[in-house]
Amino acid sequence: MPAMTRLLTFLAIGVALQLAVHAVPTPINKDVCTTPKCKELGSSMLKDLDLTTDPCVDFQQYSCGGFYDRETIPEDAWKYGYLSMVQERIYDLIRELATPNSPRSPKPRGDAVAKRNIKKMQDAYTACTDESQLEKVDRKPLTELVQKLVYLYHVKDSDLISKTSNSNDALPDAGKEALSEVIGQSIRDGWDSLFMFSVRVDVLNPARYVLNVQGSGLGLPSPSLYLDPNVTSAYEKAIGEMFTIIQGETKPSENIKVPDNWSQVAKNVVEFEIALNNVTVEAQLESATDVEKAFKLLSLAELNKRSPSLDWDLILKNALPRDVKPPNTVIISSPYLDKLNALLEKTPPKTLQNYFAWTLIRVHGEDLSKAYRKPLYDLRATYSTTPLILDRAKLCTLLMTFTLPDMVGHFFIKASYSDQIKNKVNDITNAIRATYLQSFRAYNWLDDYTRKGALEKIEAMVQKVGYSTSRPDDGSLASIDKYYKPLSLHAADHFGNQIRTRAFNVGNELRFLSIPVDKEHMIMSPQTVNAYYSAFTNDINILAGISQPHFFDLENPEYLNYGSLGAVVGHEITHGFDNTGRLFDASGKRHNWWSNSSLEAFNEKSECFVNQYSNFTLAGADGRLKFVNGNLTLGENIADNGGVKQSFETWYSRYKSDPTSKNYDNRKLPGLEKFTPEQLFFIQWGRTWCSKTRPENIDMDLENVHSPTRFRINGVAQNSIGFAKAFKCKPGTPMNPVNKCDLW
Repeated sequence: MPAMTRLLTFLAIGVALQLAVHAVPTPINKDVCTTPKCKELGSSMLKDLDLTTDPCVDFQQYSCGGFYDRETIPEDAWKYGYLSMVQERIYDLIRELATPNSPRSPKPRGDAVAKRNIKKMQDAYTACTDESQLEKVDRKPLTELVQKLVYLYHVKDSDLISKTSNSNDALPDAGKEALSEVIGQSIRDGWDSLFMFSVRVDVLNPARYVLNVQGSGLGLPSPSLYLDPNVTSAYEKAIGEMFTIIQGETKPSENIKVPDNWSQVAKNVVEFEIALNNVTVEAQLESATDVEKAFKLLSLAELNKRSPSLDWDLILKNALPRDVKPPNTVIISSPYLDKLNALLEKTPPKTLQNYFAWTLIRVHGEDLSKAYRKPLYDLRATYSTTPLILDRAKLCTLLMTFTLPDMVGHFFIKASYSDQIKNKVNDITNAIRATYLQSFRAYNWLDDYTRKGALEKIEAMVQKVGYSTSRPDDGSLASIDKYYKPLSLHAADHFGNQIRTRAFNVGNELRFLSIPVDKEHMIMSPQTVNAYYSAFTNDINILAGISQPHFFDLENPEYLNYGSLGAVVGHEITHGFDNTGRLFDASGKRHNWWSNSSLEAFNEKSECFVNQYSNFTLAGADGRLKFVNGNLTLGENIADNGGVKQSFETWYSRYKSDPTSKNYDNRKLPGLEKFTPEQLFFIQWGRTWCSKTRPENIDMDLENVHSPTRFRINGVAQNSIGFAKAFKCKPGTPMNPVNKCDLW
């Protein structure tokens, strides 16, 4: 992140403004919007700018310098920008919606269905935030869960059997059947061990869903952490402490003394997880050189043959809802399956029992009172590169958002979304798609065969705006009520709520196996500040969460809406034709619709972006300059550049057809009268990505598939002819290089 510029005084802003726009022609439209909203917008934009910087030299500093000076990263965040600011505002609204008797609490007004669902949502939040009730419940529900596991996966010399247990030690150690049942039940109940199930579209047959099986069950978030003895030591300490206070006779305290038996159990668990991590890493390396191995389609007979330690019929029987027929085939990493089987064959049952018990404690320890959560938080603090969120209200809001996404989403869109917004966003999306169609017809580097495939793909692209209208329909209270009817939530049972909610969500995902692909369903909840493209179903999804101010407002001039949300829409459309999206056809099938000559031109144009972004550098956490990975970020860079280009072309054609704002509102904003609408389009786009990152977390930006913020702005500016014209940048200036990258 560049050094922060000094905070400008009001006088300096005025002087610099005159200098910055000197010799720029006055727009035809002289009307100024004087509504309170426009005054607020004008003031906000001025505050973000650094008018002492030449936009042709460093546009990200020009458009965000004031933001960098003004904003402070919150204590519980590692990165902070307009994306996170809008999301935080939505979380604040959700917290108010979920808090009984708050000013913005939904009012049922005599509607029994509304009353029932409002109560469910608010009961879940109340239970989560009621620390005194959590303290009363104590550890009992988790201790009982562990004992049920111990009875199912029996080990004669177990350290985990309760002293009050009547378990028969004469029983033989658990074998293949019990192991398969535990794995299946862990998936069903949402505390995945060894495997995680998900449902995805079949890339060879986009009309059906397939079961995707992945390796899972590691307690540390990164494979490299298992190579750090300081972290594994802290991990072993936390495991010993949690077993001591969950299964032992010691109560939580500031300094927990771990008896030898629990220290040994902890050591046993860490040794197994290190071995499991090795299996995972080795399988990933092998799969990286052979995609067929990474996504192997195997029948149940083949699964059982490849992993004789497991009974896959039993795993599926225990994992899948009773109303879902087990599939004939599943997608799985065959190297992981083979290597895991070898590990299981040499692992004693006692070690597996300790591991399963720890996984259960690790997942559900978060659902106990503060004292029981402390060892988990202490552990996270030893390796986490991001600040911990310790505010209970915020944690519970996040938990609600992700565990009850559609219920929370329904009340969010009723409070902060409308048909007017949805219709306008659809209009913007339709207009940009029309521009894309024109562009495809004009690209001389596409031959007719490939052009036909591109036109078919964008015409077939499914457009979903706002929220999911299927399974359930987030806009319909009746649909929400029916969907959540089987789920019981209580104001004094947070632990039970989480147990039931996890199983409920897993079951609903796995039920997709019983239906044809549902193209009306959105996988992200409406309150998420995001948008996405799915190559498997060839659809773009513009969520209600990103259709909020700062990204969009019904009262905004068009240059602001297109500069921000329009560029996001264009970004997602472009993903259909980036280095990954281009592999899939109009139906979502993985199929080559490219001629050799067009593909050669595509690769040459893509390589330009790889080279451009690979030459950008940032100082890493250690202070040394590090290069952006142009190959890693290629898809997002293509989408960034295409999105801004197509949104600008769409907006500009509308503006040119109506320069006096009779049909399209492009009025000026107070304080910004000297700027042209073209300049304001790009300023709005640039400030959309204003973001600050903690110096110690810079490396995380460099490891992301998106380029660091400054290059998401400057990289696009360098390639944009529209930008260079708007700011009259001379050829050869930093933001207007002679050689530009251009694809879509």
